[in-house]
Amino acid sequence: MDEVRKLGVEFSVEKKNFLIEGLGAMGSITYTDAEIVKNTNYPESEGKSFPRVPEWTVNTVLSYSPIQDLSIVVGGRYASKPYGDLDNSDNVEGVYGSYDSYLVFDTKIVYTFLKNWKMSLGVDYSAQIN
Repeated sequence: MDEVRKLGVEFSVEKKNFLIEGLGAMGSITYTDAEIVKNTNYPESEGKSFPRVPEWTVNTVLSYSPIQDLSIVVGGRYASKPYGDLDNSDNVEGVYGSYDSYLVFDTKIVYTFLKNWKMSLGVDYSAQIN
């Protein structure tokens, strides 16, 4: 590949003690325009989106510590469908090997005890979005 152009913008925020004491909030949204400008080995790919770079990504996390030794965290991530092929011909979604948009939610509880020990429990949920 001879030349790739990648332009983007990201907006992110983070706030401690958001609305109530012990609640933290952070999030970001990113737009990326990644384009293959010149590819003498495969000219059909010129002007196409660069593979595996989603156009949109969104991340958000809420964390709450009601007491010093306990934390509860909830997060979410989204990414729009990226292409996998140089010529962006891979339009099939939801099959093995395809690149799809996705949405993931995470929850985790962490408890600290005996100064150097932590116990945690986490659950993840992911969904493919077509």
